[in-house]
Order: sequence, then C-alpha cells, then structure tokens
Amino acid sequence: MWKSYNGASPNSTNTRFYHHERLGIRAEVPSLYSGAQKSISTKYFNSFGVRAAQLWNTLPKEVNTAETLDMFKVLLGRWLDQYPDNPPVKGYRTQWEFHLGLGASGSG
Repeated sequence: MWKSYNGASPNSTNTRFYHHERLGIRAEVPSLYSGAQKSISTKYFNSFGVRAAQLWNTLPKEVNTAETLDMFKVLLGRWLDQYPDNPPVKGYRTQWEFHLGLGASGSG
C-alpha cells in the first residue's frame, strides 16, 4: 500500500487514498453491493484490495506518513514489535506453534 500511494508500484487494485488530519493517509475500502450473494461477499471481504486497505487503515499516522520506503519499514517494525505474537489466552497456541505441531508451552 505504501508503494501504491507513493507511486513506487502500480496501483492495480485502484485503491483511492485520502489524507485525514489526525489519522494520516487512509485507504478507501471499496464498497460491495449490499444484495450480493454470501459467496460473493466472502470473496470480496477476503480479497487483497479490501484486506490491504483495512490493514493499512490500522496503522498510526507516524507509520503511514513515512517519507521513504526504508523509513516506513523501520517504523512498521517498531509498531509491530509492540504486539507480541503470543496467544492472549492460556492454552492457546500461536499459528507458528500450531503449524510446527508444538504444544501450548512450546514443547512438542
């Protein structure tokens, strides 16, 4: 999304961006016809254009207004470091542990 907004890559999803004074750069989430079939709406909500815009809009202003790609990556990494990949409930596993077949405590 950063590259699309800054013209460093094609905006193939035709995402429209706008500036919000308090939140920074926002991506407009494309709308869906309200009478669409359930299977179509599921595909729509799982599409890259929708998911990417929703995720972009969760970023704080300090991250999404970075002036260079390298600065964006640094700021994004710092922001993500605030959210450890630990399950919020005891007994649950992270996706990484699940795929490795590890137990809740990290042991097989």
